[in-house]
Amino acid sequence: MGSACTTDADCYSPFGQGLCLSPAPDGSGFPGGYCTISDCQAPGMPGDVCGSGATCVGSGASGRGSSACIATCSDANDCRPRYACAAGAPDGICIPSCIADSECRMGEHCSIPPGDTQGSCVPR
Repeated sequence: MGSACTTDADCYSPFGQGLCLSPAPDGSGFPGGYCTISDCQAPGMPGDVCGSGATCVGSGASGRGSSACIATCSDANDCRPRYACAAGAPDGICIPSCIADSECRMGEHCSIPPGDTQGSCVPR
């Protein structure tokens, strides 16, 4: 979970639910793509469908379901570049938006556009 991808075929899932969350045309969204498993909270899915190092969270981001597996982190250096380690239960989760520099990897900072409440981790 959380690996870079360009198509759904790049994302393995034993249940055929592998999904590549892509960046938006304007560059926002998921830099470099983000492998996930959609509908991980669907009835009949095993509790460990996300595997180690990931957790199932409610999400409308995929457009295909209401939940997705997201990579977990204990600090930002566990995440890929340009991904923040945001608070999540019970661990942090690697997502493409930040609200503070402390959520970004070493050598990155949280760049929040004027008037917005969230930004992106970008190189210093």
